[in-house]
This record gives sequence, C-alpha cells and structure tokens, in this order.
Amino acid sequence: MRIMTTARAATVVIMLTAGAAIAEVTVSSIITMQDVQAAYDAKQWAECLKKISTMMPQASPQDKITLLSLKAECLLGQKSGSLAADNFAALATMHMSKTAKDVKAAATAKATSELIRVSQMASGDLVYVPKIGKDRTALSIVDPAARQTAMKAYFTDQQVAAQDGIKALGSNMSMQAVLDFAPKLIELGKVEMAVTGDDKQTMTMQKDLALKMKNGMDAYISNSSKSVDNIARSAATLAPARMSGVQSGGNGVGQRGQRMVVGPQVAKGLTEQDKQKLQEMVTDLQKIQTDAKPLALTLGMEADYYKAEVASVGTLRTRIDALLSGKYK
Repeated sequence: MRIMTTARAATVVIMLTAGAAIAEVTVSSIITMQDVQAAYDAKQWAECLKKISTMMPQASPQDKITLLSLKAECLLGQKSGSLAADNFAALATMHMSKTAKDVKAAATAKATSELIRVSQMASGDLVYVPKIGKDRTALSIVDPAARQTAMKAYFTDQQVAAQDGIKALGSNMSMQAVLDFAPKLIELGKVEMAVTGDDKQTMTMQKDLALKMKNGMDAYISNSSKSVDNIARSAATLAPARMSGVQSGGNGVGQRGQRMVVGPQVAKGLTEQDKQKLQEMVTDLQKIQTDAKPLALTLGMEADYYKAEVASVGTLRTRIDALLSGKYK
C-alpha cells in the first residue's frame, strides 16, 4: 500500500475545498421567481431587472411572460416610458393563444403600451391627462392599481374621438377612408377590453360602420347598373350609316361635289364620354372587389360579409366589358 505524501494530501484537500466553494457559489447564484417577485414588491427596480435578465434565458415560456410583464412594470417604475411601452407591446405579442384569458391579457398589454405613449411626465411622474369632461386631473399610470383610473379616462377619450371620426366620414364614405379609419376601432376595442373585460361597445360601432358600407356598396352598384343600362340602350340605338359616294339626285352634297349616300342602319355605339364613364366604373368596382375582404376583417366581421356585393360587382363588370368590346345588347 502506497502512503500519500503530505503535499499530495494537501492538494486533494484544496481541490475538495475549491469544489465545495464552486458548488456553493452555483447554488447561491440560482435565482427563482420568488426572488424576482420579492425585488419587485420592494420596488427595487434595478435589482429586479438584473434578476430578470439573469433568469430570462432559461425560463419556461409561461415564466417568460411573467418576467416580461415584471420587466415592463420595473421600467415604468423607473419612469423609462418609451422602453416600458416597447416591452408592453412585446408582451402583447407573446400572448398568442386564443383563449379568452390570453386575448384579454394581450389587449391589456397593448392598451397599456399605447397609454404610456400618450402620457406625459409631470412633477416627476408619468401621468395621463383626460381630454373629455370638466375634470382634467392628471392621473398616474405608474402604479398598476391607480393606472386603471387613467385607462378608463383614456377609453372615454378614444371612444368620443372614434365617434367623431365616424361622423367626419359622412354619409358618402369611401372604402379607402373607412380602411384608413378602421384600425382606430381595433385599438379602441383593446382599450375597452382592458377596462371592461370585453369590447361590446366597440363591436357595435364596427358593425354599424360595416352595415353603412354594405348599404353604400349596394346603392353604388345599383346606380352603376342603371347607368350601364342607359349607356347600353343609347349605344344600341340604330342610326343610318353615312358613306361618301356619288349619287345623282342624292340626299346631300359632300366635299368636292361628292354626295353622301345613306347606308344601312347600324348601332350608334359608345361615345368617348360613355367610354370614360365606364372605365371609371371599372376602377371603382375593382376597388370593391379588392378591398371587400380586408375591410370586413378590419371591421371585425366575417371575411365573406360583403360576398353578395362582390358577386354583383362581378356580374356588372362582365356587362361593362361586353359594352367596351362592342356588344351592346
């Protein structure tokens, strides 16, 4: 049996001691969700952000959502408004599930992001100042509990703005104008959900607007169809064909002594004005065909909400194409 030298024994002791120290450091460096929450509850924003950064890479998908939420709140606690808004927007994107709970969470995160962006720094605090009503008291958005009051005021302001926007569209609203305006209703719905838990009021506004567009399309298609009928009847009207030629005792004197000979009757055809009007109709009808589906979806309706109108447009365009190609009946 070999006897361990004093030097070797000392080396083993050092190695064991170092290993224990490494193990101890490794164990002590593990950060838990409880540690993050404790730092957040203590409003130790910088420490909480540091722990989140350490924990995030190895966190589960669900824990990452929680960590990102806490990160956004910490940034808001630090009055880093722009960064907080970005993180709330990212949080909304992470809620990809279609469950009611996740839809509301995503809407709340997105609404919070927008609320931060329209708020302002006053007296060292991020606040939202209501735009509607007599009470214009600045409302803090930093504390989640107090933020709900600011969110309600923000919803009221946005709802009134949306109603005014719809009035501004007028009775003869164009599809493009509604397409440009509709995203505002989508954002309003998210704010409403953050405040009330649903978007019923906004959906009513969307449905009313969608119906107005449907009625507008029907009226335009009907009027266009009547115009096409009138143009077709006019183009199909028979008129004598006039040809130049010599005819003794003819019915008209042409250039250089030629007389105009009246030929067989033919359709009068389209005037240049008729052609221009028909081409303008084609452009407008093409717009309905192209934008009907995105318009319906943007207004929260089923994709085929304007299915009947699109079908009518197809029939009318076939008639116009025939007219433009010389088929007047």
